[in-house]
Amino acid sequence: MNGRMVAFLFFLLAQVNHGVFAETKLPIRILIVEDKFEDFTNQMKDSAIYLAQNCIKLGLYFFSGQKRGQLLQNGLQLYVEQLPPDLKAYDIIYCLSGAAGKRFIKYKDDFLSDAKLVVRLVGPELVNGKNINKSLVSQIDLFLTDSDYMRYKAVMLGYDQKKVIVHYDGINHVRFPFRIFLLQPDEVIKLVSICPLREISGVKYAIKAIASGFIKQYPDKKIQYTIIGEGSNNKRLKKMVQDLKLKHIVKIIDSMSEKFIDKVLHDSHVLILPCITTGKGAQEGVPDILKIAMAKGVIVIGTRSGGIPELIENGTTGFLAPERNINRLSYVLRHVCRHVEKWPSIVLAAKEKVLDMFDYKKTNDILLKIFSILLKK
Repeated sequence: MNGRMVAFLFFLLAQVNHGVFAETKLPIRILIVEDKFEDFTNQMKDSAIYLAQNCIKLGLYFFSGQKRGQLLQNGLQLYVEQLPPDLKAYDIIYCLSGAAGKRFIKYKDDFLSDAKLVVRLVGPELVNGKNINKSLVSQIDLFLTDSDYMRYKAVMLGYDQKKVIVHYDGINHVRFPFRIFLLQPDEVIKLVSICPLREISGVKYAIKAIASGFIKQYPDKKIQYTIIGEGSNNKRLKKMVQDLKLKHIVKIIDSMSEKFIDKVLHDSHVLILPCITTGKGAQEGVPDILKIAMAKGVIVIGTRSGGIPELIENGTTGFLAPERNINRLSYVLRHVCRHVEKWPSIVLAAKEKVLDMFDYKKTNDILLKIFSILLKK
């Protein structure tokens, strides 16, 4: 890919966003590759179904996992641990993470000489330049990032800027019914965080913000804060809640079923995701849970970290605070809870943002056109 190719791809993205290619069906054969079957979310399934409806062949390959009944519809081919017997028939090998791409690249010379290998770079994978194997990277035809910031970061870490473009992950908003809360004066304000309980999620800063600023200034304000997730910080966070004497307000629940998580989110007023840059430099891109919350009419509070500011416009579609800034995060929480009359306009603007930039049909139309152009080069 040369500079003109990159410029044309960005032009293409703008055209698709305006619906130019909304009805296009392309003769492309795609194999989607992921590490674990269990990592294949409903959002990924919806995208796979949509892609299958708009290309002539689509397969799914997982390095490990259990097949739990019929995964999808429309005759999609599913392979777990065993490679597709017709591997050479695919035009595009689309790896959903750098880890999957690194594992799959060994098949390129033997089976995929004519296929294009596309790898999506997940935010936390872009840690530092030391983990870039240039000989492997040179064999990959195209990298996708989920935000402008992550593309910039990839280029700064040594990836060829001519081979890295932005492609936003989309969500199926139909799965998430939208509603507007009209909060009653004495009603409890329900806060929620849904994320892995690891350093990158920054949940401890939300707990400290509630303890140090919110509770002290608004002791009579009725709030509940539910944290759903599991990870290496689980025990430390539970101890923090106990030490800060917040057990009557903060509840930490290990990851539950997707149905349970959806119900908790549906009943919540505000989602908090105070992501940070880890000590090793890892950052989130644009987390799906923020898009889902915005699609459902939940107020979102995030941080100026990674690609999050590309989704949340501070004061318009949600609220942003600096990373690790407990005082500012506490202020944002107080502001949100004090001005519930502004919630309707904010959630409406947030819903519009998701529909405009993160609708899964639009983003997959873009993806198909990217693949089509790549195959012509």
